[in-house]
Amino acid sequence: MNARIAITALVCAVLGAAAGWYLKPTEPDRQADALPAERAASPAPASAPELGSGITVLKAELDGARKEREVELARRMEAEQAVARLQKEVQALRSAAAKGTAPDAPQVAAGARFEFQKYKQALEAVDWDVAGDALAHMSPLLGAYATSLIEGKPPPPSVGQIQRYNGPLVTAALQAQQTGIPGTGTNGAFTHISMLANMVYVTLVKSGKPLTESQEKQLRALADELLQEDERRLAGYGEGSFALEKIMGETAIKDRFYGAIDKMVSDEQRELLHPANLRGRLSFDLFSSGLVWATVLKPMRYAKAEELSGHVPPQFIARFAVRAEHKSIVEDAIAEWLKSFPAGYLDEKSDVLAANGAVKIERVRIAAERQLAMFKTIVSRLPADAPEAVRLRTESAVFVPMRR
Repeated sequence: MNARIAITALVCAVLGAAAGWYLKPTEPDRQADALPAERAASPAPASAPELGSGITVLKAELDGARKEREVELARRMEAEQAVARLQKEVQALRSAAAKGTAPDAPQVAAGARFEFQKYKQALEAVDWDVAGDALAHMSPLLGAYATSLIEGKPPPPSVGQIQRYNGPLVTAALQAQQTGIPGTGTNGAFTHISMLANMVYVTLVKSGKPLTESQEKQLRALADELLQEDERRLAGYGEGSFALEKIMGETAIKDRFYGAIDKMVSDEQRELLHPANLRGRLSFDLFSSGLVWATVLKPMRYAKAEELSGHVPPQFIARFAVRAEHKSIVEDAIAEWLKSFPAGYLDEKSDVLAANGAVKIERVRIAAERQLAMFKTIVSRLPADAPEAVRLRTESAVFVPMRR
């Protein structure tokens, strides 16, 4: 702006000097009355030779001003471009700070990578870039926390970020559940096959190890196959089906999905999805059925296996409001249940991770299988209209023996 003002003022000065020269009146005496011959003989005005040199000077000044203006405009343009770059960088830093990631982290395009028409609304509601960033950060943080527990050391300060990254995942889970994606609770909807396929994709993109084109095709084919199977499973349940039976069917299909993914990806990609020290653990393994089992786990803690036969029957009788005439049925079924566990199962002590909620999935599944068998035994021995039978069919908690 200042350069433009200075140049304008200079142009006005040049025009003013030229106008003043040409409009200046000549002297009225002698020159006006002189004869033509005399006028011809009269010497030229002394100032005439200065006309050409004055114009030359003014032109030189004007050319210099124009050059200065060009330089100034170039500098201004360069400065504006620099400001634009800085503004873009600031915006990227702010966005990155909100997500808790580096500004140069790989970006995920808007929308779901794998679209499934039946679940389109739910998948479109998720911000996959944010979800992927959260998942990519969560596994390393959980891995560090698990290591500190195993080594008996205080958790590193970084694990304080776990809840921060968990927030976007909770949002995605609630969106999935509210838009009708089936599953056991919020975590069941979050781990639906249509969601999982996209979560695997975005996690690996944000971790810097994206799926190859071949892996993407395999993943899509796997998801299509298991989605169809899961829909047939859901359609096959009737009024007499047990809630626990549905959970076991749901988690079995999801574990098949996870197992196939583990074989499909590289060792490095697998470690990014779920580190080895977390794999197969409730709550800690983000790519396992443990997220579902964690919501229904009911630990039964004891010091010696012998305690179970005395403690469990009264708790079950109270929980399911078993009437006096049916107590013996329940007590007999519980005794059979306790004998059904594999050798060593009830004597195995909980490790430090299990004591902190990260129980092994396989242990929970074994308990669920034995519990479902016990429930079916009790129901088969009760009268058809017994209210206890309804309670057993709708019970979703899994009672897992956990030796201290």
